[in-house]
Amino acid sequence: MRAAEATLHREAGDAAGLLRVGVPFREGPAIMSSALTQARQQFPRLEIRLAATTDEAAAEEVRLGRLDMVILSRYGAATPHSRPGLCEWVLGSDPLRLCVPVGHRLSGERSCALDDLRDEPWVISPTSTLGRITTTLCIAGGFQPKIVATVDDVATALGLVGIGWGVTIAPDLTPADSEASVQRISLIGVDVVRHSVLVVRDGEQLSPGIAAVVSAVHAVNAALRLAQADRPT
Repeated sequence: MRAAEATLHREAGDAAGLLRVGVPFREGPAIMSSALTQARQQFPRLEIRLAATTDEAAAEEVRLGRLDMVILSRYGAATPHSRPGLCEWVLGSDPLRLCVPVGHRLSGERSCALDDLRDEPWVISPTSTLGRITTTLCIAGGFQPKIVATVDDVATALGLVGIGWGVTIAPDLTPADSEASVQRISLIGVDVVRHSVLVVRDGEQLSPGIAAVVSAVHAVNAALRLAQADRPT
Protein backbone atom coordinates (compact mmCIF):
# COMPACT_ATOMS: atom_id res chain seq x y z
CA MET A 1 0.00 0.00 0.00
CA ARG A 2 2.85 2.38 0.82
CA ALA A 3 4.49 1.61 -2.53
CA ALA A 4 1.25 2.23 -4.42
CA GLU A 5 0.68 5.53 -2.63
CA ALA A 6 4.27 6.59 -3.27
CA THR A 7 3.89 5.77 -6.96
CA LEU A 8 0.75 7.92 -7.19
CA HIS A 9 2.58 10.83 -5.57
CA ARG A 10 5.48 10.37 -7.97
CA GLU A 11 3.17 10.49 -10.98
CA ALA A 12 1.47 13.59 -9.58
CA GLY A 13 4.54 15.77 -9.90
CA ASP A 14 7.77 16.85 -8.29
CA ALA A 15 8.86 16.46 -4.67
CA ALA A 16 6.66 18.37 -2.23
CA GLY A 17 5.24 18.12 1.27
CA LEU A 18 6.72 17.35 4.68
CA LEU A 19 9.71 15.00 5.05
CA ARG A 20 10.84 14.19 8.61
CA VAL A 21 14.49 13.20 8.68
CA GLY A 22 16.37 11.78 11.65
CA VAL A 23 20.04 12.71 11.87
CA PRO A 24 22.63 11.82 14.53
CA PHE A 25 23.97 15.37 14.23
CA ARG A 26 27.27 14.93 16.03
CA GLU A 27 28.18 11.45 14.82
CA GLY A 28 28.82 12.04 11.13
CA PRO A 29 29.88 11.56 8.46
CA ALA A 30 28.57 14.91 7.26
CA ILE A 31 26.60 13.33 4.43
CA MET A 32 23.04 14.08 5.38
CA SER A 33 23.30 17.81 6.09
CA SER A 34 24.94 18.51 2.72
CA ALA A 35 22.53 16.23 0.87
CA LEU A 36 19.46 17.74 2.54
CA THR A 37 20.62 21.26 1.76
CA GLN A 38 21.06 20.24 -1.87
CA ALA A 39 17.62 18.61 -2.00
CA ARG A 40 15.93 21.62 -0.40
CA GLN A 41 17.51 23.97 -2.94
CA GLN A 42 16.52 21.73 -5.84
CA PHE A 43 12.95 21.11 -4.59
CA PRO A 44 11.70 24.26 -2.81
CA ARG A 45 8.23 22.76 -2.27
CA LEU A 46 9.74 19.97 -0.19
CA GLU A 47 9.59 20.87 3.51
CA ILE A 48 12.44 19.05 5.25
CA ARG A 49 12.19 18.89 9.03
CA LEU A 50 15.27 17.62 10.88
CA ALA A 51 15.11 15.74 14.17
CA ALA A 52 17.95 14.58 16.38
CA THR A 53 18.14 10.82 16.81
CA THR A 54 20.62 8.12 17.79
CA ASP A 55 22.00 5.10 16.00
CA GLU A 56 20.27 2.83 18.50
CA ALA A 57 16.77 4.37 18.19
CA ALA A 58 16.68 5.65 14.61
CA ALA A 59 15.39 2.62 12.70
CA GLU A 60 12.61 1.98 15.21
CA GLU A 61 11.45 5.60 14.90
CA VAL A 62 11.09 5.08 11.15
CA ARG A 63 9.25 1.79 11.62
CA LEU A 64 6.78 3.43 14.02
CA GLY A 65 6.15 6.32 11.62
CA ARG A 66 7.72 9.02 13.80
CA LEU A 67 10.32 9.75 11.11
CA ASP A 68 10.29 9.23 7.34
CA MET A 69 14.02 8.66 6.87
CA VAL A 70 17.17 8.30 8.96
CA ILE A 71 20.86 7.88 8.35
CA LEU A 72 22.70 5.91 11.00
CA SER A 73 26.03 4.26 11.71
CA ARG A 74 26.49 0.52 11.97
CA TYR A 75 29.73 -1.18 12.93
CA GLY A 76 30.82 -4.57 11.64
CA ALA A 77 28.84 -6.43 8.98
CA ALA A 78 27.76 -4.29 6.04
CA THR A 79 24.80 -6.52 5.17
CA PRO A 80 21.55 -4.63 5.87
CA HIS A 81 19.55 -6.03 8.75
CA SER A 82 16.30 -7.78 7.92
CA ARG A 83 13.70 -5.59 9.64
CA PRO A 84 10.05 -6.07 8.72
CA GLY A 85 8.58 -2.98 7.07
CA LEU A 86 11.91 -1.23 6.48
CA CYS A 87 14.16 -0.71 3.49
CA GLU A 88 17.79 0.09 4.12
CA TRP A 89 21.02 0.15 2.21
CA VAL A 90 24.65 0.96 2.85
CA LEU A 91 25.90 4.29 1.50
CA GLY A 92 29.57 3.79 2.26
CA SER A 93 32.09 2.71 4.87
CA ASP A 94 35.05 4.16 6.70
CA PRO A 95 37.62 2.55 9.03
CA LEU A 96 38.16 3.32 12.70
CA ARG A 97 41.19 5.48 13.47
CA LEU A 98 43.09 6.46 16.57
CA CYS A 99 42.67 10.20 17.07
CA VAL A 100 45.39 12.12 18.90
CA PRO A 101 46.11 15.85 19.33
CA VAL A 102 48.69 17.51 17.12
CA GLY A 103 52.02 17.39 18.95
CA HIS A 104 51.23 14.04 20.57
CA ARG A 105 54.13 11.57 20.69
CA LEU A 106 52.39 9.49 17.99
CA SER A 107 51.14 12.34 15.81
CA GLY A 108 53.86 11.80 13.22
CA GLU A 109 53.15 8.07 12.88
CA ARG A 110 51.06 6.55 10.10
CA SER A 111 50.04 3.56 12.24
CA CYS A 112 50.42 2.18 15.73
CA ALA A 113 49.56 -0.93 17.76
CA LEU A 114 47.01 -0.99 20.53
CA ASP A 115 49.72 -2.07 22.93
CA ASP A 116 51.35 1.35 22.43
CA LEU A 117 48.29 3.00 23.98
CA ARG A 118 48.08 1.38 27.41
CA ASP A 119 49.31 4.51 29.23
CA GLU A 120 47.19 6.98 27.27
CA PRO A 121 44.29 8.97 28.76
CA TRP A 122 41.08 8.02 26.95
CA VAL A 123 37.95 9.96 25.98
CA ILE A 124 35.08 7.50 25.49
CA SER A 125 31.30 7.41 25.11
CA PRO A 126 30.72 4.32 27.28
CA THR A 127 27.02 3.78 26.45
CA SER A 128 27.43 3.92 22.66
CA THR A 129 28.30 1.07 20.32
CA LEU A 130 31.53 2.83 19.40
CA GLY A 131 32.44 3.29 23.06
CA ARG A 132 31.89 -0.40 23.76
CA ILE A 133 34.00 -1.31 20.73
CA THR A 134 36.79 0.99 21.95
CA THR A 135 36.79 -0.58 25.39
CA THR A 136 36.81 -4.08 23.88
CA LEU A 137 39.75 -3.19 21.62
CA CYS A 138 41.72 -1.87 24.58
CA ILE A 139 41.05 -5.03 26.59
CA ALA A 140 42.09 -7.12 23.59
CA GLY A 141 45.29 -5.09 23.56
CA GLY A 142 45.99 -6.16 27.12
CA PHE A 143 44.85 -3.17 29.17
CA GLN A 144 41.86 -1.37 30.63
CA PRO A 145 41.57 2.15 29.20
CA LYS A 146 42.37 4.98 31.62
CA ILE A 147 39.24 7.07 31.07
CA VAL A 148 39.65 10.81 31.67
CA ALA A 149 36.34 11.89 30.12
CA THR A 150 33.00 10.27 29.30
CA VAL A 151 30.95 11.92 26.57
CA ASP A 152 27.69 11.41 24.70
CA ASP A 153 28.90 11.66 21.11
CA VAL A 154 31.92 11.33 18.85
CA ALA A 155 32.14 15.04 18.01
CA THR A 156 32.54 15.98 21.67
CA ALA A 157 35.21 13.30 22.06
CA LEU A 158 37.12 14.71 19.07
CA GLY A 159 36.82 18.21 20.50
CA LEU A 160 38.45 17.07 23.74
CA VAL A 161 41.16 15.29 21.77
CA GLY A 162 41.80 18.52 19.89
CA ILE A 163 42.57 20.43 23.10
CA GLY A 164 44.90 17.68 24.30
CA TRP A 165 42.64 16.11 26.94
CA GLY A 166 43.18 12.56 25.73
CA VAL A 167 42.90 10.19 22.78
CA THR A 168 39.92 8.41 21.29
CA ILE A 169 38.92 6.03 18.48
CA ALA A 170 36.54 7.39 15.85
CA PRO A 171 35.41 6.66 12.29
CA ASP A 172 37.70 8.26 9.75
CA LEU A 173 34.99 10.45 8.17
CA THR A 174 33.54 11.86 11.38
CA PRO A 175 34.55 15.53 11.23
CA ALA A 176 36.26 17.27 14.13
CA ASP A 177 35.38 20.86 15.03
CA SER A 178 38.96 21.81 14.24
CA GLU A 179 40.36 19.13 11.97
CA ALA A 180 43.82 20.69 12.06
CA SER A 181 44.06 19.93 15.78
CA VAL A 182 43.42 16.19 15.44
CA GLN A 183 45.72 13.62 13.87
CA ARG A 184 44.20 10.32 12.70
CA ILE A 185 46.34 7.19 12.81
CA SER A 186 45.70 3.67 11.52
CA LEU A 187 45.46 0.95 14.15
CA ILE A 188 47.48 -2.16 13.33
CA GLY A 189 45.32 -5.28 13.37
CA VAL A 190 42.02 -3.40 13.75
CA ASP A 191 39.72 -4.01 10.78
CA VAL A 192 36.42 -2.75 12.26
CA VAL A 193 34.64 -0.31 9.94
CA ARG A 194 31.67 2.01 10.29
CA HIS A 195 28.93 1.68 7.67
CA SER A 196 26.63 4.62 6.94
CA VAL A 197 23.13 3.21 6.44
CA LEU A 198 20.04 4.94 5.05
CA VAL A 199 16.68 3.66 6.33
CA VAL A 200 13.13 4.32 5.10
CA ARG A 201 9.83 2.45 5.35
CA ASP A 202 9.58 -0.23 2.70
CA GLY A 203 7.77 1.10 -0.36
CA GLU A 204 8.20 4.77 0.48
CA GLN A 205 11.57 4.93 -1.26
CA LEU A 206 9.47 5.40 -4.42
CA SER A 207 7.93 8.69 -3.23
CA PRO A 208 9.27 11.87 -4.91
CA GLY A 209 10.49 13.48 -1.68
CA ILE A 210 12.40 10.48 -0.41
CA ALA A 211 13.70 9.63 -3.89
CA ALA A 212 15.03 13.19 -4.21
CA VAL A 213 16.88 13.00 -0.91
CA VAL A 214 18.19 9.50 -1.59
CA SER A 215 19.60 10.71 -4.92
CA ALA A 216 21.22 13.70 -3.21
CA VAL A 217 22.68 11.50 -0.46
CA HIS A 218 24.24 9.18 -3.02
CA ALA A 219 25.74 12.13 -4.92
CA VAL A 220 27.21 13.74 -1.78
CA ASN A 221 28.48 10.38 -0.53
CA ALA A 222 30.24 9.72 -3.84
CA ALA A 223 31.93 13.13 -3.65
CA LEU A 224 32.94 12.49 -0.04
CA ARG A 225 34.45 9.13 -0.94
CA LEU A 226 36.40 10.74 -3.79
CA ALA A 227 37.74 13.41 -1.45
CA GLN A 228 38.74 10.72 1.05
CA ALA A 229 40.62 8.81 -1.67
CA ASP A 230 42.52 11.98 -2.62
CA ARG A 231 43.42 12.82 1.01
CA PRO A 232 47.07 12.15 1.90
CA THR A 233 47.59 9.14 4.21
